[in-house]
Amino acid sequence: LISLIMAFARPLKGNIIDTNGGYAVVIYADDVDLNFKSSSINGNGTQAIRVMGERIGSVNSSITRKWLNNSVPYIVTDTLDVRDGGTNGSTATLQIDTGVVIKFDTGAALVVGSNASSVELGALIADSVVFTSSRSSPAAGDWRGITFNNYSQDGTNRIVSSQVKYGGANGFGNIYFTNSRGDVLTTVVGNSSTSGIYLTSSSDADISNDTIVNNGGDGIRFGTSSTTTTPPPLKG
Repeated sequence: LISLIMAFARPLKGNIIDTNGGYAVVIYADDVDLNFKSSSINGNGTQAIRVMGERIGSVNSSITRKWLNNSVPYIVTDTLDVRDGGTNGSTATLQIDTGVVIKFDTGAALVVGSNASSVELGALIADSVVFTSSRSSPAAGDWRGITFNNYSQDGTNRIVSSQVKYGGANGFGNIYFTNSRGDVLTTVVGNSSTSGIYLTSSSDADISNDTIVNNGGDGIRFGTSSTTTTPPPLKG
C-alpha cells in the first residue's frame, strides 16, 4: 500500500506499482494532477487509486487539476468540492482525461462551485469519462451525483460522451443544475434513484443527443421555470 498525504501535489510518475496488498495508491483529491502518472499498476489487492474527498482548488489563484488515465479506476471516499477558496474571481477547474473511470463510495458526491452564500468558482470538464458507484453490485442511489452550483463556471462546465450512473442520493438526480449552466452531450445518464437530470433555480443546459434511461424518477426534470429568454437546448 502506498499512502500519500501531502500539502501540495508533488511528482509521482513513471513508477511500477505492482502486487501490493492494499490499494495501488491512496491520495488526497487536490494532490492528483499532471504529475500523477504511473507506468504500471498490476496485481494489487485493490486495483484502484483511492482518492480522499476534499476541496479541489487554491485560494485566490486559478488552477486546473487534471486527472490522468492510469488504467485503473479512481475510487472517491467522500465529497469532491471543486471551487476556489477565495473571492477574487479565480477558478478551480477539474479536467478529467479520456477513458478515466471514477467510482464513488456511498454518500460521496462531485460538487462544482459554491452556492449563493459565497463566491467560490469551480468548473468541470469531462470527455469520455465514467462516473459510477464503487459497489461491486451497484444500485440506484449509491452515491449523490454531480451538482453544478450557482458559482460553477457556466461557459466551461461540460460532460461529453460520458456515463453518469447509480447516483441520485442528493434527492434530485444524477446530474443536478442549481442556478447554473453547462453542456451534457452524447452522454448516458441512468440508474438514478431520482431524476436523470434535474434543472432548477433558473438553470439551463445544452442537453443534446443523450441516452437517459432506467431512472427512478423523471428522465429530465425542470424544477422551476428559467429566466432565460429562450429555453435550453433539449434535442436528439
